[in-house]
Amino acid sequence: MKQALSVLLLLAALLTSRAAEPAAKDGWSETVNGLRARLIFGEGTVVSGTRLPEVYIEMHNASDVGNPMEFGFSAGKALRFELRTADGKPAPKPTAMSMDGVVIGPFQITLPRDGTLKFPVTWHGYGITPNFGTMLCFENAFWEIPHTDHTAYFLSVTLEVPKTPRDPRHWHGTIKLPPVKASTSK
Repeated sequence: MKQALSVLLLLAALLTSRAAEPAAKDGWSETVNGLRARLIFGEGTVVSGTRLPEVYIEMHNASDVGNPMEFGFSAGKALRFELRTADGKPAPKPTAMSMDGVVIGPFQITLPRDGTLKFPVTWHGYGITPNFGTMLCFENAFWEIPHTDHTAYFLSVTLEVPKTPRDPRHWHGTIKLPPVKASTSK
């Protein structure tokens, strides 16, 4: 009887314990209300001689709650991008840019316990300057970096999802994602 009780207690401890959370490394933000995120800078494509990198946001449900994490997401409202030099100065922005694209969203994000979701946040809808260098394009932000600019730039983003009165159980909060080096070479 004592051995069976010990086995049941061990089994209960294993079932209720959470798997070890992956270490916060490789650019993950601090965890806010059970959610952490990071930016991933991808190669993207070259169009008319201008490089268009693909940037992804990756979110991880690091909460200790068994229920899925849910929240409404619209990139244009939830993400604020910054491009800075290594010494923290803002990158120069172009004075004008034509824009013509389809805004996708808003949509609902659902992350199961210990689940991770990665999706692109690059926005394809700005006019492309031929043979310019690199263009970083997002729904509410863009930068043009000419071939002649050899400055080291770092891209960061703030994710902000307000509390909704409709469903206060949904995830909400503000997360400052760590900057990633924005590769601007061809």
